Amino acid sequence: MIRIALFITCFNDTIPLVERFSRTFAEYDAVVTPSAPCAGMVREAHPLPADDYSMREVRRQVAELVP
Repeated sequence: MIRIALFITCFNDTIPLVERFSRTFAEYDAVVTPSAPCAGMVREAHPLPADDYSMREVRRQVAELVP
């Protein structure tokens, strides 16, 4: 069974929110966003705080979510 989630907010730009996002959506096969900017936020902005704070595990989790 394929599980799909709808990601609604685009403003997850801090480590706790990025971690929560990664944990929340880790079990889904696909995450559907309402717009390209929301998808871009996850793809482009979520890895940045993890890099800034040397949080390799968070970076790995985010990388698993994006194509």
